[in-house]
Formats: sequence, C-alpha cells, structure tokens
Amino acid sequence: MLFEVIKAATRSHHNALEADLDVQACLSSRASWLWLLETFSGYWVPVEAALFAPPALAGWLPDAHLRLKSALLSRDIEALGGDAPRTSLCPELPPLTSLAEKFGSLYVLEGATLGGQIISRLASGHGYTPERGGGLEPRDGSGNGWVA
Repeated sequence: MLFEVIKAATRSHHNALEADLDVQACLSSRASWLWLLETFSGYWVPVEAALFAPPALAGWLPDAHLRLKSALLSRDIEALGGDAPRTSLCPELPPLTSLAEKFGSLYVLEGATLGGQIISRLASGHGYTPERGGGLEPRDGSGNGWVA
C-alpha cells in the first residue's frame, strides 16, 4: 500500500524525467549514449560517496556495498572511450546527512536500478552489451534490493 502511495505521488516526476532524458534518442549514437552515462555517473558518484560517509548505512544494511553503481558506470564510460575520472560531478545533491535521508535516497536509487534494467534492455538492442558500454543491469539480476 505504501509503495502505491509513493508511486502515485512521484509519477509526474518520473514522467518528466523520462521525457527530459529521451533514452531512445541517446541510444542513437555512441556520443549521445556516452553523454547519458556520464550524466548518470556525475550524480551517482557523489551520492554514493555521501551515502557511505558517517553516519554510514553499512551497519544497518550489510549488503550496501552490493548496491553501488558508480563502478559499473565508470566501466561503461571507459568501454565507450570516455574518461570516467574526468566526468563532471553534480554540484547540488539532496541533503544526505541523516540515516533517514540516506535511506530515502537509497530507496530512490533502487528505483533507478529498476529503470536501469529497462534501459539496459534498450541498450542491448543497439549493441551495447555489459562489455561494450551497456552494463547498467545489476549483476545479480534482481534489480530490486527492497524485496524481502
């Protein structure tokens, strides 16, 4: 029930984000796909760093390290000829100083993982495999760390 409330409350934000990103258009060229991955990385890298700064999630979530995506994005950027360490980082992050803020953000990032599965399937249709810049798919195949 809570999931449905959250989903309904955030639907307009999801729709706007999907329209702004236009993943299909980004898949039309290697340069556009690289740009999208660099954009994702520019957000994920600093957010993951903030999530694992004190107070850390690891004590509450022993598998937190398995949820990290920045290394996968870096690998994809490098596979496409980009320079992951030179990716511009997002200067404005949501507040992530309390455990509640961190868990809220992690919930959103887990939802992005589900979106990553969809994007990964689209990317594979354009020849982007996990070895060739299309590794957004979670390695365990679950795509959802919130399932009990």
